[in-house]
This record gives sequence, C-alpha cells and structure tokens, in this order.
Amino acid sequence: MMRKVLMVLLCLLWAAPAVALIDTFDASHNFVADGVAGTDWQAVVYSGGNLPSLQIQSGNGKLRLQSQGTTAGGWDGVWDINGDGTADLCPMLLTEVTGDFVLITRFAGINDLSVDHQAAGLVVRNPDNSAGENMVQSAFFSRWTGHIAWNVVNGARTGEAGATSLNVNQYSYMKLERVGNLFTPSVSEDGVNWTPMFAGWTRNDLPQTVQVGLFHAMFSQNLGWTDFDFLYAGKQAASLSPLEPTVEEEGETTQTMTITLTGPEPIADVYVDVIPYALPFNLDPEANDPNDIRLIGPDGPQEPGMPLTLHFPAGTTQKTFVVQAVDDDYVEGLEQIGLKVLTYSEDPAYDQQLGQWTLVTVIDDEQGHLIMDTGEGLVVDENQTMTAEFTVSLSHPPAEDVTVSITTPDGQTAVSPITLVFTPENYLIPQTVTVTAVDDDLVEDDPHTGRIAFAVSSDDPFYHGITVPQVTVIIIENNCGAWGYSRFDANQDCVVDLLDVAVLASQWLQCTHPHAVDCIDVR
Repeated sequence: MMRKVLMVLLCLLWAAPAVALIDTFDASHNFVADGVAGTDWQAVVYSGGNLPSLQIQSGNGKLRLQSQGTTAGGWDGVWDINGDGTADLCPMLLTEVTGDFVLITRFAGINDLSVDHQAAGLVVRNPDNSAGENMVQSAFFSRWTGHIAWNVVNGARTGEAGATSLNVNQYSYMKLERVGNLFTPSVSEDGVNWTPMFAGWTRNDLPQTVQVGLFHAMFSQNLGWTDFDFLYAGKQAASLSPLEPTVEEEGETTQTMTITLTGPEPIADVYVDVIPYALPFNLDPEANDPNDIRLIGPDGPQEPGMPLTLHFPAGTTQKTFVVQAVDDDYVEGLEQIGLKVLTYSEDPAYDQQLGQWTLVTVIDDEQGHLIMDTGEGLVVDENQTMTAEFTVSLSHPPAEDVTVSITTPDGQTAVSPITLVFTPENYLIPQTVTVTAVDDDLVEDDPHTGRIAFAVSSDDPFYHGITVPQVTVIIIENNCGAWGYSRFDANQDCVVDLLDVAVLASQWLQCTHPHAVDCIDVR
C-alpha cells in the first residue's frame, strides 16, 4: 500500500544553482506558509512529524526552526518515530551550491537546553533522494549541551562524532566546510578561531551541486525550537591583514587594515562590508563592546561600532581602511571585538561571498597589559624542524611581582618556559618564549593553527587577572591527506596502487543489491 506522506514541500526559486547566500534573517518571512518565494533560498523540505507544530520563521535578525517528532537520520535507516508509516524527515531550509564551500551559522537561542533530544545546525544534502537521504550534518545536541556531527548514507546514519566538552552557549558558531569530497565540521567561540570536531568525512557519492542550509530535529514527541541569527554559504573571497590588529585607548591609536580580493580579477564593481560585532559568550558588555572602535574609510570615520562599506571598482583587488580605538572611562582590561567581512557584486565570484574575519584587540588605559612581539608571525611545523619565538614584557612598572602563566589549550603546540616573572626592576626587559609544534597522527589542514593562552597573577591590582588575548600559531602539517584524498585513493593511504583497485572491486561486489544498507555507489 502506498505510504501516506503528510507533507513534502519542495519550493524552487530558480533552476540554476546559486553560488552563495548571505541571510541575516532581518526580513519577516514564514517559510512553511509561503515557501521560498521572494527570498534567496531555494527549497524547504520536510515530511511527517507533528505538522501543526512545524515552524520555519525569520524576522528581527533570527530564524526560528521548530518541530516535534522529527529526525535527521536513524541507525538502520529508521526514520518513522511515531510508527504511522510516514518518514519523519526533519525541516530543512536549503539553497544550492556547487564545488567547494564554507557554511557558517551561529546558535542564538533554544526553548529548553535540557530537553531530550533536540538537535539543530548545518546540513549538506544530496538533492536526489531516490536512494534515501544522503546528508552530512553538524549541529548542537541538547542532551549533551555540546556538539554532534552525523553522516547519513542512503537513509541510514553510518557515522557519528561529537564535541561534548565544548558547550554550545560558548562555542555558538558552527562551520561546515567542503574541500573536494571531504566535509569537515568545526565550532568556535568567536567566529575567527575554529576548533575541528574531528577530521571529517569523505563522501565520494555526493554530487558537485548539493543543497546546503539549516535543519532542526526533535527525535521525540517533545516540542523544541532553536534560533539562528545568520547563515553564510559561499567561498572565502577576500583576505584581511594584519590578522591580529591591536589599538590602544590611550591616544586613541589606529591600525591600518588591508582587504585583498582573493578570487579572479573582478569584472564588476565589488562592495565589501566590514562589520564590527560583539563576542556573544562574553557576558560583560563593557568588556566586549563594538562601540569601543570606529572604522575609517576613504569618506571619513564611521560612528563608533558602525559598519564600513568599501567600494572596489572593477579590476581593483586591494583597499585599505583604518581601525581606531575609542577612549572611555571604564575599567575593561583587554577587549576583543570581532570584524566580519562580506562581499557583494554583480560578479558571481564576489556576490554574497565571505571574507576573512579577525579580532581587534583594544588595550584599556585603566589597567596594565602585556606587550608581546611575535615578529612577522609564529610559524612552526609538525616535523619539529621549525620553531618560533616571541617576547613578553609589561606596559607599566608594577608595584609587586607579576607572574605570567602560559598554556596551549588546544594541545597543538608546546611552549618553553611556561612561566614568566616580572619585577619592578625588569618589567621592561622582554623575556623570550619558544614555541614547538606537537607531532600528532591527525590529518589536519595544511597549514592549520594552534593557540597560546596567558594567565596573569600579582598582588598589584593594576595587573592581577588582566585579560590577555590568545596568540595564533601557524602549523605546517606532516600527515598525508591534509589537502584531501584523491578520488582514486580508495583506502586513503596517499598512494594510488593495486590495493585501491582491490578495495574498489570489493565495494562493487558488496553492492550487487544497489539499495543495500552501507552500499556505496562506485559506478
């Protein structure tokens, strides 16, 4: 008997694949009632579940996804939660991208973080679901209050990985990146420094053009909703330097920044938005306020905290702007304020694409701070043939000794020494710290990054407990596969030989029934 599908809604906005999408969800739109008409999205997909509870609603800078009795995939291909014969496919808001891409969103709210078993986040989906759902997903998971990633093949969840220790309220940024056929999920506190959840999944079966977007799944008859405050889907099309700009309240110092378009020479005018933003996990508004910087462009300064738009005429690939500190009377220590970069153009290479993001460090003039010199940047390699050095000193004479403890929270590097002590006599003398990469067995990006953290203690309240920004280290990878595996390297040993032919033949023989669970289409 034909299974009764309560609803499958698939609304196409245009036939040609979109290359990028930026949506900050400012416009009010009901995607359940009105589909994707009048938006940049291409499809809404769902079926089954408790349909009266379904909600996909944007407005006021948020997208709310709500469902009940839905699933993003099950072990052994089980999707029917309530046993009514309908596959309870979770609601998804989707667009299409072709080739490599980066998806970024930020978790912005939930009805109940302790409710079982809510998940929501980023999804990559094969538009052709004739063999069952084929998806890669990266989401928060309320049962852990952490993060989870799922690999769904022909309707069955064949892989699961989690980052349970990274609380979603702090690590609220989520990224899912495609390079070739490798899909890698990451999470971040600030949208700039990303922590990979694991090495990623290789999906040779997913086509070059896929659907990407946001999803929500409840996995029970509980009602749940999740808010997101943007989705960016595209490629990184602009770089920003220097990577770690610093300005000081004292004298309202400035830092000149350079934006370089990194794609082909633009064939149409490009407009680049530089947008200050607050780091959401920081609960002290005075220590994380975009109004403590102003951006200065060719037409003069913006108001503190306001975005700046730079115009790149066709053929232009580089422009500069200035970041300036704004002095105030608050005791803030060191602040870090985000800058995100987005590009717009009639040239598709730059239309709604992403630029590099960075953190601006603002040095308060009501507290002491560390002076760090990293030269032209810290670069090390996992073969440990390259080490790097930086120096540390104090900005003002302390009344008591100051102890600086140095750690590497991500375990990517090691430092020596791990403790520095400054006295009223030697506070101006730079002390040297040596950085070495940790040689691990993980296949990571080449290059990838590590972070160095600092804690300051002293009986002098001018220095005790001051905030010190982490330092970024560039790490050169030494494990094969860092750039992705060749499609012909079936066993992923970085050598294409007869063993790969044997693996291919074995997969073929296991798939005499083309719709069998875990069958990989090797045609």
